[in-house]
Amino acid sequence: MKCPDCQSELDGVSVTGMDESYRCGNCGGFWVQGWVVNRVAEEGVRTKLEPKKAGKAEVLVRNCPTDGTGLFKPEGGEAFPPEAGVYKCHHCNWWWVAGDDLFALDEAYKARRTYFRLWQKKQNWATWALPVVSVLVLAIGLAGGVYLNQYRARVGVGAGADIRDFTAVYLEQGEAKVSFRSSTETLSVEYRLKNDTGGWAMAETTLDNGVYTSRLLGIIKGQEYTIRAGGREYTFKAI
Repeated sequence: MKCPDCQSELDGVSVTGMDESYRCGNCGGFWVQGWVVNRVAEEGVRTKLEPKKAGKAEVLVRNCPTDGTGLFKPEGGEAFPPEAGVYKCHHCNWWWVAGDDLFALDEAYKARRTYFRLWQKKQNWATWALPVVSVLVLAIGLAGGVYLNQYRARVGVGAGADIRDFTAVYLEQGEAKVSFRSSTETLSVEYRLKNDTGGWAMAETTLDNGVYTSRLLGIIKGQEYTIRAGGREYTFKAI
């Protein structure tokens, strides 16, 4: 794949320690899924990546490295600093963060987290923590889209949900499918790497003929995950 800014080759990297992203070795830009941007806002860049300090290229048209679709700059309000080079492909929903701007975003959100902590303000994810929310779709990585106006209604499920016939299958290309039956309405499942103490990713469910299914995105082959549904936890290995 080619860099949208300088047309150099993109190399595989991990920004959070659990993603499969890409970076330009020349200008330093990152090609990532939306949930990676969210994770940076929540926890910062967790891997030992360094800025390239090459400066941002002046580019009039940027195209998706995967399918050539034109990238657009979301109108994110306060979610992104106005000068941030952040662009999205409406076709594949991946994001291009130009130059060293991922590190600038990391510092900006770190300062904002500190502000909320020092002033003891309740952290409101919908207004600051997850930048992708501000453009209406919450792609908490690993998760399928959950529309903002539905988010609060869909987050929880009853702890007493009766989960039966639970299965999880790795489908390749970073995706897994979960299916189960439940006597209680279960609008979402949560998941994260096994033994990870960070936040949970969320994926909404669909119900068909009494069976709930959900797509988990950002899954790394060979890794073990904890999946939480209806108050119960299950261990799944992506093989």
